[in-house]
Amino acid sequence: MIRPMKVEDADRLLSLGREMHNTSAYSFVLLDENKVLSTIARCMKNGFAWAGEKDGVVVAGMIGEVTDYWFSRERMAMEYALFATRECRNTRLPFRLLKKYIQWAKEQKVREIMLGASKGFDESDTDKYGRVLERLGFQNAGTFFKMRI
Repeated sequence: MIRPMKVEDADRLLSLGREMHNTSAYSFVLLDENKVLSTIARCMKNGFAWAGEKDGVVVAGMIGEVTDYWFSRERMAMEYALFATRECRNTRLPFRLLKKYIQWAKEQKVREIMLGASKGFDESDTDKYGRVLERLGFQNAGTFFKMRI
């Protein structure tokens, strides 16, 4: 089942955030737990913050917000994180969160929806996610390049 995130979910969401961070391409960046919680709280208040449950336990979550383009007053929906425990990645739970996010974004009257698929996770997961996004109507918009300093 999916549902809006609740304040009572904070500890579990933080645990999921740690797991996501530790397995991501950003694991070398210090995780600030207060920043994670404040971002989730902001999304709960003004954006998109939904959780996925299995047997009463939060096992997935997705957060995002609406923001202006840097060059326009028109707006886009930006996803910050979509994460599911390894056991739930190949279930319909993440897909249902994505569908809810798309519905929410359309209700916000945005011009487009932006979703990321970072490398650093298991490549097969990233590839599967890309195929799911394409089936939902998303197009690959390019590649990010980065240089660690």
